[in-house]
Amino acid sequence: MRRAGILALSLFLLLPGSGFCRQYILRANSLLVPIIALLNGLTVIAPLNDPGHTLYLVSAPDGFLPDLLIPLVQSTLGVLGFELDNVASLPESGASVNQSTVGILDGLSVRTYTPFDGQNWWDTYLNQPAAGIINLPAAQQIALGAGTVAVIDTGIDASHPALQNVVVAGYDFTRNQAGLASDLADLSPILALVLAQSSTSLQNKAPTSVNSSTVALLDQSTVGILDGNLPEEFGHGTMVAGLIHRVAPGAKLMPLKAFGSNGTGRLSDIVRAIYYAANARVNVINMSFSLTQPSLELYLALSYANGRNIAAVASVGNGASQTTVYPAGWGNLVEGVASTTDQDARSAFSNYGDSWVAVAAPGEGLITTYPGNNYAVVSGTSFSAALVSGGSALLVGINPGIKPAVSRSAMTQTYAIPNQGLGAGRIDLYQACGYALRVP
Repeated sequence: MRRAGILALSLFLLLPGSGFCRQYILRANSLLVPIIALLNGLTVIAPLNDPGHTLYLVSAPDGFLPDLLIPLVQSTLGVLGFELDNVASLPESGASVNQSTVGILDGLSVRTYTPFDGQNWWDTYLNQPAAGIINLPAAQQIALGAGTVAVIDTGIDASHPALQNVVVAGYDFTRNQAGLASDLADLSPILALVLAQSSTSLQNKAPTSVNSSTVALLDQSTVGILDGNLPEEFGHGTMVAGLIHRVAPGAKLMPLKAFGSNGTGRLSDIVRAIYYAANARVNVINMSFSLTQPSLELYLALSYANGRNIAAVASVGNGASQTTVYPAGWGNLVEGVASTTDQDARSAFSNYGDSWVAVAAPGEGLITTYPGNNYAVVSGTSFSAALVSGGSALLVGINPGIKPAVSRSAMTQTYAIPNQGLGAGRIDLYQACGYALRVP
């Protein structure tokens, strides 16, 4: 009788005229999932491959009002969890992080190279101001990094000359394909070919604004073709990867593509990516994205990763607000990273708050890799987080079994910037490495 009432209520929840479906994440025993779905008008899409095999992606007609459907399903016998498959965003999507490019463009005119870690590095990338600010040269006298950093983002261009020796196979969750998940996959074949054929030489390249936070150094002959045709967040994962690599060249990078080049990704793909990274035994997870609401399944996935000795790093967002975002807001599991200027002040665009921000790192005018043998100048908390993930990989080079809590403590050996909501302050990687040497 009770089940008949639930079915009747489900019909009441369904608004007429809606042919679309909304996705949810259901946690239940696999044997009960078909029954739970039938009783609540749900369609099972796929398992999400969590360790307990109890997590499923399901859908309901868009007319089922979530505020009524969620408690209804949660009350069903056998349901262990049920939540919306929300959308996460990269912090730079639609954010106002425009920075003056005058000095940046002057710096990009330098075309000299320096041998470092067995290869020639572009001087402007190697010796950028942020490296000195975070005491990286001194830290790299102690360690060059080790282990693997999983980058949950838009993918990584593994063919980039600076990255081609450090990218390992990952997974594209937006296409359900294993391999070297690349952000180039989101481009039309013509645009992808144009970028892929971009010269490895920097001599004939010109700086070009490609979105609100990025100036890329592109071949002059391709600028006109690409102008206005690149998606807003194209290359975000490659740019994040380049900064991790700059800090920890001895670490491997695993691309876990959960975001499209429009800057959005589904919670279900992010959760899958975290479990994938944890089961692959990576050492660090970089999460340069945020959700405005907490998610139990995201928290449980990160708890599982933490239990497998994996450090997690996340950006705090570019909303110039004290509003907590997730996963950065879970300080017991994640290092939330804010952005600073080169003068050690909080960036105007950065979110802040001592109650939830762990540390800060430079996030304005950073030089990094860009798809197709190119480089870019970027700003935003996504890229501050990348520096901290690289720092965490340095610590793995000192102590391969370092605990996440010890890694977080090491990264808080900082230059303090009081009264700006930047947690422990701006990172100092030499001090962090020194802490890791002293603490077992």
